[in-house]
Amino acid sequence: MGQIQYSNRHLQETDLLALLPWIPSGAVCDIGCGQGELAAQIGAYGLTTSAIDSDPETIHHNQQRYGPPVEWIHSDIRNHRLQ
Repeated sequence: MGQIQYSNRHLQETDLLALLPWIPSGAVCDIGCGQGELAAQIGAYGLTTSAIDSDPETIHHNQQRYGPPVEWIHSDIRNHRLQ
């Protein structure tokens, strides 16, 4: 089977944030959160947000920069069980 292509362009952060009004209330998990901007904005929007990254320094930086309401988790997703 081939890969299904829905669009020929990459989604940008602004594209994802524009979808927030249509996301049903519930938990969101940003896997491989990197610098944390997207997770922080989703959390600020009011959705329960967890952000996972395998780099402990990145998670520490995000905790210091953004803090709650996002739950910042240092973990390798291959070994992490999502709730």
